[in-house]
Amino acid sequence: MSGLRSNGIFMSAMYLSEIADGSIRGTLITLCSVQINVGILLSYIAGKSLSYKAFNAIMIAIPTIFTLLMSWLPESPPYLMSKGKKKEAKKSLVWLKGGYESAAQHELEAMNQPKAAEAFISTVSITHESITETFKSRGARRALAISVIAFALQMFSGINVVFTFAGIIFKEAGSPLSPEDSSIIMAIIMLVSSIINLVVVDKLGRKPLMYLSFVLNAICMFTLSIFLYIKMRGVDVTDFGWIPIAAIGMYVFSFGIGLSSVPGVIMNEVCSP
Repeated sequence: MSGLRSNGIFMSAMYLSEIADGSIRGTLITLCSVQINVGILLSYIAGKSLSYKAFNAIMIAIPTIFTLLMSWLPESPPYLMSKGKKKEAKKSLVWLKGGYESAAQHELEAMNQPKAAEAFISTVSITHESITETFKSRGARRALAISVIAFALQMFSGINVVFTFAGIIFKEAGSPLSPEDSSIIMAIIMLVSSIINLVVVDKLGRKPLMYLSFVLNAICMFTLSIFLYIKMRGVDVTDFGWIPIAAIGMYVFSFGIGLSSVPGVIMNEVCSP
């Protein structure tokens, strides 16, 4: 079930990449990360104050509402065009353009131009090629490698370990916060950083945000490692208990401004859906 949920997130990003204008595609895909962080924060708050049954009832209700609302959305125009359904594609475009038929017609005409159609299909459309045929292309293999490496670096950054053991680290540092409160604070930091990422992702670019995120993550983890090593050696670090709290807080912030969402943006921009 968790795997199905994770794949659903990627499908949402793919749908956005197919219906969004190129100038705002990165922002909209990043919005998925913001919404995920909103959900994480609300679930932490609800988990602290609600019973187990009430919490799970809410968790069932939200995706049910999403499913009902999603049924009203049209299929993406690139997908319909790839199936030869031009009338349905135009109808979908008109709906997505807010009823402006002239704008939808102009975009459809651009798709029907041989060169434009070839470029359009190669970037955002679904083709009839098999997986084997697709990966005979050097460009497809390169896009896959870039996407896999980007997501591997995201996981190898240690974010899951930090979230899992943050409460223990805070406790060892002498923090008065409970594990539940620590999780809520980290979720707030992640949400704020993802909102900042939403604002700057199309202005600063993908690579600068990735570089910044990596550098800050490395500094924070190095600082935390030195602190824990010194503490393990028996040195009194009572007066420096704020260091691991600051390091973890800054780590979560730096992860949120880059590594949290940029790999997903990169994948949807370099890979054909």
